[in-house]
Amino acid sequence: MNIKLVKTKSADSKFLYDLRNSSEIRFVSINRKKISLNEHSKWFSSLEKNKHSYSYVINYNSRKIGYIRTFRSNKNNLISIALIKKYRNKKIGRKSLLIFETKTKLKNLTAYVLKTNYKSLNFFFSCNYYIENQKKNIFIMKKSK
Repeated sequence: MNIKLVKTKSADSKFLYDLRNSSEIRFVSINRKKISLNEHSKWFSSLEKNKHSYSYVINYNSRKIGYIRTFRSNKNNLISIALIKKYRNKKIGRKSLLIFETKTKLKNLTAYVLKTNYKSLNFFFSCNYYIENQKKNIFIMKKSK
């Protein structure tokens, strides 16, 4: 499996914008609203300046197929991962997350997953995450030590 994580750069902004705003990603996201290009540009600019966030494009056979990123919130590193639909359920996301964890050596990785998003729940369980807590419609998942 030829997977590479490439640090996000300015040229990736449109790819990230399009993937995040795709209907299938918004459907399983906590924030389902479409992000404006202006909002995305501000977010992307802040991402590049934030030394506590990590953002990578997932390349598979030299094609951009997804992203994986974190940002610091309190003592937690909130993680988000998304893949283009045709590359899901092929263990690419799982391998990408393991590469990411090794590459960044981050502690306290936390994922917020909608309770109705069974595929993401199973994905994070398969990567040794567990449900630490829950809010109204969200599971808060942590990486097992």
